[in-house]
Amino acid sequence: MLKFCMLIICCAVFASCQYGTDRLNTVMDDPIRILEDPLTVEHKQDMADLEKRYLNKEITYAEYLEQKQKLEDEYTKQVQKRENWIE
Repeated sequence: MLKFCMLIICCAVFASCQYGTDRLNTVMDDPIRILEDPLTVEHKQDMADLEKRYLNKEITYAEYLEQKQKLEDEYTKQVQKRENWIE
């Protein structure tokens, strides 16, 4: 029984050491990522994807402006929601 408990504890320690190592490695490679806001990073990525679609002529300029405005409105709404929650 003691050996079984020790085995379970060792497995738990090993699993906890492996959890999140990908995130740790990316932070180790680029430490400034700790300071980045995930919401802002996601918004910038969405905007870049939209711009790429426009430049590849997958959407028209009118569609680009419409989708850009939707992304901006959604981002503003999320920021306001977060600020209200913080207050």
